[in-house]
This record gives sequence, structure tokens and C-alpha cells, in this order.
Amino acid sequence: MDTASSTDDTDTISTEASIPKSKGRPKFRPAYLAAAERRQFLHEMVKCLPQPVQDRIIVLKNTQLDHISKDADFYQEINMLEVKYAAKYQDYYDRRLKIITGKVDPPKQEAKWRTVEVDEKAKGDYDFDEAMRQYKALTDNDPGIPNFWYTIFRNVDILSHMVYKQDEPALKKLKNIVERIDEPNEFTLEFHFYENEFFTDSVLTKRYILNFAPNSTAPFKYEGPVISQSIGCDINWKKNMNLTITAVKKKLHRKDSKMHFKNVPRNSFFNFFNPPIEQNFDLIDDDVKETLSTDYDIGLFIRSRIIPKAILYYTGELSEFDPSSSESSSDETTSSDDSDEDDDDDDDENENDDENENDDENENDDENENDDENEGAAGCSGACASACASACASASGGGAGGSPIAASPVPNPGVANECNHQ
Repeated sequence: MDTASSTDDTDTISTEASIPKSKGRPKFRPAYLAAAERRQFLHEMVKCLPQPVQDRIIVLKNTQLDHISKDADFYQEINMLEVKYAAKYQDYYDRRLKIITGKVDPPKQEAKWRTVEVDEKAKGDYDFDEAMRQYKALTDNDPGIPNFWYTIFRNVDILSHMVYKQDEPALKKLKNIVERIDEPNEFTLEFHFYENEFFTDSVLTKRYILNFAPNSTAPFKYEGPVISQSIGCDINWKKNMNLTITAVKKKLHRKDSKMHFKNVPRNSFFNFFNPPIEQNFDLIDDDVKETLSTDYDIGLFIRSRIIPKAILYYTGELSEFDPSSSESSSDETTSSDDSDEDDDDDDDENENDDENENDDENENDDENENDDENEGAAGCSGACASACASACASASGGGAGGSPIAASPVPNPGVANECNHQ
């Protein structure tokens, strides 16, 4: 049999296998093609149209660009409105902080919401008693809500993957997380800590720069403002207390019998404050792109979900961001400007997503539980290596205290200093 003929036959069978069969010849529909093939077919379809029709399509696409320009103005005004309301939300955040830290013991109130009885069957085979001991050990005399923010980090999957065993004592000293808006096109996350044995700083910061303009190389993919850069801060570690490095024994020479210690990076939540310096997606490799994209997603998730709704994540009314749930806003979208194939290929990979995520999460759980395995591991800038497996495609929020900013794990390699998550 001729090799070329064999290959052609195989391709034909493969293509037709994805098309529902009907009596006689299979009915062709572009929707049944793979993403890249579908896109190419539609491009070719337009080229086959009469020239007057193609001219009208050009006019409509130009009109679409005008619409996108108005979209950019709309999101800019939304951002200004968020800045305005930030001050109004501050009273609520101040009151919450006083209650959490025990500075204020509020009078007892009746619940304003309809309570729902806990379904015992929802526990499955898990025995909660052991995990509940630390909470049952609290007394009526304990002020505030102990370990409030630490508990949230442990409750929420995407955040839990950022936390390693050595981080836990430091995170139990986390006093508050707030958002500061000094400029309209940026926001800063502030992590306030009690005095602790690990570092001298009382506040650690993570700053995010926003880009509201459509990407000139892919304007039709505009879905709203995107994060273009994140900037961390230096942490002033106390002597021998740096949680982001570990000392490993190493011989300098093969014949050297003396063991030497060398500091090497290791995974830690506090790498979140040390994102990659180079954020030009045209210059960095795929691993760094993924790290940055996840870093942006987590920043948006903390800003738009955790900060305004912290108590609901503490109690479990909310547990994770799900783009398909009612928590998400209709403005929340995920795409990128030059990654058409990456985005559309997701259609073909969805069937494997659950299995891959479960595998990654199991591996990350093992890493978190086994501190020895973490030691000596390569440092993960942005504290995102383990979080990547479970990071949501879009960590933006909607509603009061939320944000319509779009985010995506798919970067823009075509624009300097920009991760266009449009």
C-alpha cells in the first residue's frame, strides 16, 4: 500500500470520526472540527465570499473596533467607580478588623439570613473530630477570631496550594489583608502581620498595574482591563529565619570529605512577594509565563473575592472561585491576544482537565505534607508552582467590592511588559 495514500486515509477516518454519522454521507459542520481547523475553515470561507460581501465584513469589523473603544472607556469609568467606593467599604473593613483582632467585642445579634441545617451525609467517610480539636480547644475568653486569615488560606484550594509547612507559623501571625488604591490604574495588596519571629516587617505588599487599552495586535479579543505587571517587596528576614530558602549539605569537590552547607531556594507562600523581574512575555519562557499568569490570577482572586467576602470563606459559605458558578460575573472572561490555538484547543482538552487537575493536586498535597521533599526544591517565584494546577482561569470578581478585570493563564508573548489576559 502506498504510504501517502495510507496517511490520507487515516486522516480522513480521524476527521470523520468526530462528525456525527447520518444516513449516507456524514453532514459537514464547522462546529465539529478541531479548534485550529475550524478557525482556518472560517477564514477560508470568508475569502470565498463575493468581494462586495467581503467589503461589508470589513466595514462591520471596523465598526466592531469602534465598539471596543467604547468598551475600554466603559471599563475605565468602572474602575473610577471602584476607587470611589473603596472609601465607602473602608468602614466595614475597619469594623471587621477590630472584631477579628479582639479590639471590639460586638454585642450578640440574631442572624439576618436564613440558616441551613448541616447535612451529615455530606461528610462522606471523613472523620472531622481530629481536625476539630484545635477549634474546640478555644475558650470563651479567647479574644477576636484566632487564626482568621490563616484558616481562610487553608480553606480555599487555590490559596492552600501556596502554603507549605514551614509557612504556617508565620501565616498564623497574619493580622489583616487590605487593598490600597493610590492610582486609578493600579492596586496594592497589603498583608499586615503581628510581630513575629520570622521578619521585622509589619506590612508586606504586592502591587499590580492595570492596562485598560485594547491590544493593538488582537483588538477583537478585548474583554476589559488586564493586569500588565506585578511588583513585590523585599522581606527583611531575621537571622536564619528565611522561609524561602533552605540549607543543604554539599561537597565542593569529589575528593573533599568535608560537607559544606549551601542555601537553595524552596517553595514558600512568601515567594508570592518575589515575582519574576522580567515580565515581557516576548522574552520569558513558558514556565515563567505560567507562573506570572497564576500570580495575576491569585492577586485578582484575593482582591475581588477574599478581601470583600473573607468571613464567607472562613465559614465555608464560599470555598473556591468557579468561573461557571453564580459567584462569577458575566464580565469575567479568559482569553489572550495571540494564543488562539491555546484558547481554542481547550475545547479539545476539557475531557482531560479533571484528571490532570486531580493528579496535580494530589502531587501538591504530598509536597505540602512532606517538608523534606520541599527542601532543596527550586524556588517558585510568585509562590505559584503548586497553585498552577488548581488556579482558576479567571480570578476576577463581580458585584459589590468585586472587579470586572479579566485574567487568564494564557499570556501574551507579543507585547512588551504585558500579559494580555483578554
